[in-house]
Amino acid sequence: MKNLDVNEDIDLGEIKIYPTKELEQVLVTGNKKLIERKIDRMVFNVEKSFASSSGTALDVLKKTPKLKFDGSNIKIIGKNSVKIMIDNRIVELSGESLINYLQSISSEAIKSIEIITNPPSKYEAEGNSGLINILLKKAKKDSWNLSLQENLKQSHHTSSGQGADFNFNKNKISVSANIFNNFTFSDFTNKINYYYPDGLWYNKFNGTDKSRKPSFRTNFDYKLNNHITLGGNYSYSQSNFIGKRNSLVDIEGNKSYNIIHTPTLIKENSQIHIANFHTQYKIDSIGRLLNLDINYISFNNEPRSMFHSNYILHDQIVDETDVAKNYLDQKLENYSTSLDMEHPFSNIKFNYGGKISFNHVDNKYSYYILNIENVPIPDTINSNHFTYQENIESLYVNTSKEINAKWKAQLGLRMEVSQVKGISKTLQQINKNSYIKFFPTAYLSYTMDEENVISLNYGRRIHRPKFSVLNPFKQYLTPNSYITGNPDLKPYYTHNFELNYEYKDLSVSLSYSRVKNEYTDVTLLNTIDKTQVSTQLNAVNSSTSNLDIFYLFSEIPWWESNNEMNLQYSEYKSDNPQIGKIRNMGWLFYFSTDNSFYLHKNKNFIFNIKWIYSGKGVDEISKINSYQSIDLAFRMFFLQKKLQITISGEDIFQTNKPKYTDFTNSIKQTYSWYGDTNHFFQISIVYKLGNNKLNLGKRKLGNEEEKERIN
Repeated sequence: MKNLDVNEDIDLGEIKIYPTKELEQVLVTGNKKLIERKIDRMVFNVEKSFASSSGTALDVLKKTPKLKFDGSNIKIIGKNSVKIMIDNRIVELSGESLINYLQSISSEAIKSIEIITNPPSKYEAEGNSGLINILLKKAKKDSWNLSLQENLKQSHHTSSGQGADFNFNKNKISVSANIFNNFTFSDFTNKINYYYPDGLWYNKFNGTDKSRKPSFRTNFDYKLNNHITLGGNYSYSQSNFIGKRNSLVDIEGNKSYNIIHTPTLIKENSQIHIANFHTQYKIDSIGRLLNLDINYISFNNEPRSMFHSNYILHDQIVDETDVAKNYLDQKLENYSTSLDMEHPFSNIKFNYGGKISFNHVDNKYSYYILNIENVPIPDTINSNHFTYQENIESLYVNTSKEINAKWKAQLGLRMEVSQVKGISKTLQQINKNSYIKFFPTAYLSYTMDEENVISLNYGRRIHRPKFSVLNPFKQYLTPNSYITGNPDLKPYYTHNFELNYEYKDLSVSLSYSRVKNEYTDVTLLNTIDKTQVSTQLNAVNSSTSNLDIFYLFSEIPWWESNNEMNLQYSEYKSDNPQIGKIRNMGWLFYFSTDNSFYLHKNKNFIFNIKWIYSGKGVDEISKINSYQSIDLAFRMFFLQKKLQITISGEDIFQTNKPKYTDFTNSIKQTYSWYGDTNHFFQISIVYKLGNNKLNLGKRKLGNEEEKERIN
């Protein structure tokens, strides 16, 4: 028997098996690195990280290198919005709906996360800064395993999560299933200041949120013969949410009233169904593969809110609004089919295929005023019925070639044809748009030696408006503040360039992105009636340059350190008359260090400390202050590592408090948010059992691919 320590691809040569010897088993294993680099992506192996016991997929993403969570969106550090994939399939959700879905996935079910800043043409062109691909665990050949997980989270309130993850693979059958229930109970504070010329409006929102998010997912693959594998998967997740809001607006310079007090109650129920059928046809032994995927997504959401406002002068109520109710019935359906062909030749590889996707969104927004008998009276002026249809047909081709031992190249082109139609039935308003766009990609890498690799890539991407921000209905938060969509929004396009250098465990990346007519969140302020309107406008041209350095230190057996530094220079410019002239240019610095200390020779006791620091600078059209955070964790393994206990704390000194400042028509606004999702202590228990020797059958194959944009 010969043991090999494999840290990279190697040629094992010819393995000879002599007929006079009975072969029991040939086992080839590799010890994966925490971070792996490929020509078009970075792979974070969650199983080797502290993130594996962090509770949910959202918690794992918050601990993934190169990513950050700003309270409502997952972003690549130094870049803007990205799309989320599960097992190579786009998640057609966004905003709060996407966050809820990620919180329904157990961290124990995740194998690895791929950060793809310039995706190949095989993937959708959606997501101006790239894709995040979450790969779920599957059973190894001839084995079964079961993981049980319990998480207990403590901040102002107690939250919890329980789940079980099962995988089975034997002969021709591969099955996996996961059930998870996540209960969250948290507080937050949101502070917004509007500096009107005649006085400051100081807004303080306190909120308490409760939600229960049960979920179930299963996957089945069957190897029909040596050429054909059939499979399917289904997932269901639900969110039952209750939120209490208390808004207090303190006004300077108003003689009629100086305080507006608005308590609000929100109830929301949503369900997500995701189904997929896939088949893989292995045409021959040289690697030609044909993959077919048929996908369906259904999302139903029913938020209900009720509020009333008191106008107060010197602690006396001088006026009171009628009680108002907001109802939204939101439905989304997505049907898609894709066909993908992997077609290698002797010296070049081709990958080509196509996809068709149909989205239908139906939003019914109803606004009611309650009379003195608490009977709801419809307010037809503020109610709205909006439908949206989006069809996308795409074709792509991708080719890659090893020019010689040092040079590798990859080229791709994707064509997408889009037809969109938005109808406001209440306003009798129809918006149509159709377009054909091309999205090229290119990669070139040069291997100087085994330890030095240089690569260059380019990609063009598109970012389409989220479905909800196209709806022109008004969702009132207070009598003076509401959110409204913009049906005239247009998609915008990004050109991304990257130059990467890899040396052992050091990675250096230079990138540049340019966007024209980008749409962005803005708050329009009226100086006369003091209304605040949150909406989105195609208003900004931007360019961003990034220097990103990542270094993994593992020279000392008992210490592993992951370090990242990002230096960004960006320019955001706008001449839009609705928000005024904007010239926001400057630097932004970010640094993080994640350190694991092994306190036992078998690595059964591990202490982890992570520190992040972000300097003040430019964040899109806003200025941001500096902030930092320290996370601590201690992990213990027992019973031959079948039992895992992790005790952790996030932002233990409560210093992760970014504050944003921007201007609309020269009126200053500041915004800050902090909540229990930033600061908490957690204990996580995972128990694993299984059998890796069901019997030594033949090798099995699996396959996958789709879902993103709703709220």
